[in-house]
Amino acid sequence: MRLVTSIMTSHKLTEEEKIKIMKMFSSVYPHKMETFTYDYEENKYHEFDIDLFDVGFTKETIYQDINKLVSLYEKVMTAFPFVLDFTAGNDDTGSVVEIYENDWNDVESFGLFVTSRKIANLKPYYSSDMCNAYLNFEYVSFGCMF
Repeated sequence: MRLVTSIMTSHKLTEEEKIKIMKMFSSVYPHKMETFTYDYEENKYHEFDIDLFDVGFTKETIYQDINKLVSLYEKVMTAFPFVLDFTAGNDDTGSVVEIYENDWNDVESFGLFVTSRKIANLKPYYSSDMCNAYLNFEYVSFGCMF
């Protein structure tokens, strides 16, 4: 499966910051990786995508796999002094990013969304002092059949 992570921030990431994030990802997921950067002049967000290839989630271990991913995102969040939001899926996250840009609290349909904020009317899958993770298998399967 291709695991796609979109990192959204109002801070434009420097090359050094991107490299630091990629190293953090590769220490947990030593898979082939592609990255893409999208800077939207008309929008207030910058997007940094990390696509990991041949990541295998299984029905039996999906929650352990999600916990591993949330833990990685939380680690990345703590490494920087600015806000980073993460969305993950097993497909292109373009439509999710569009929803996020229109209303960064409208994350109910996202497969996995990790943020330092609390989203009103949604119960987090995981919560800590650093982040809240919202999980929804209705639209994103992470390659598993339920």
